[in-house]
Amino acid sequence: MSLMSKACTLSAAFAACAVSWAAAGASASNPGSPAATESLQEVTVTAQRAKLAQRVSKFVEHIAAAEDANGLPRWNGPVCPLVLGFNEQTDHYVHTRVIEVARAAGLPRARDKCHANLIVLVTASPKKFFRGLGPGVRRDLFGDVFNACSHLSNLEIDEFSATPRAVSVWYQTLTTDDWGKPAGSGKFCTVSSDASHILRGALYDFSRVWVIADYSRLRGVSLEQFASYVAMVALAKIRLGAHTGDSPSILTLFRGKPQAAPDGLTDWDELFLKSLYSTGRETKLQTSEITRAMVHDLMH
Repeated sequence: MSLMSKACTLSAAFAACAVSWAAAGASASNPGSPAATESLQEVTVTAQRAKLAQRVSKFVEHIAAAEDANGLPRWNGPVCPLVLGFNEQTDHYVHTRVIEVARAAGLPRARDKCHANLIVLVTASPKKFFRGLGPGVRRDLFGDVFNACSHLSNLEIDEFSATPRAVSVWYQTLTTDDWGKPAGSGKFCTVSSDASHILRGALYDFSRVWVIADYSRLRGVSLEQFASYVAMVALAKIRLGAHTGDSPSILTLFRGKPQAAPDGLTDWDELFLKSLYSTGRETKLQTSEITRAMVHDLMH
């Protein structure tokens, strides 16, 4: 190739680069160009997602009560509620609402005739109810304190019974491996599992949940609010009294006037339950996966 040909080739390359540089400069100097607008939108969405992820992470961390180091308990089958204490019509409404929320979260439907594993009791005097428990009912409610996997003590039970709340919730859990096999009995709680630095050594299923509501503290609370609150605390192990910050949640129901709380489950509540039951619970990144799933759905 002659020197003149090489010179022409180099000149053409420089000319092409100059055109590219000019175009890039035009985009940078013209914020209204399609390329600049798209880039700005992408930065804005990314910033919004990061801010939302931080809020959701705090929400999940504050409300979700883990069972030791083995993740968040949940139902591993249908929920069969039994609601007592109102009247037949009101009891049925709460029962139906809990079933609706459970199905929306991904739980299978219970048979029409099922053995109650979620007992909702509304009483005028929870303190009197707890004091009047006989040994058999007490064991039925709180479980066997000598169960190696339950990690209970009579002191914990006494403290729970003596603490006044508008709604008290007691969770009975069953320890299983990742195949659903119950832990072995005996002095130590052992499960057969492929535990690792990523996977958990044991999982927790709800075996029974008791919800005891103080009727005297339900004044001003709508039926939908109460039923939604019961569904939220009965389908996930919730830290009662946990602060949700500025995140909307039915869990704020008893922190002030009922009129200031949401009318029912919020999008955040529904997505938390949905994510709890749709993400893998055997991984030690369970709460991170729940957060990620919630952010995705809230953004869309």
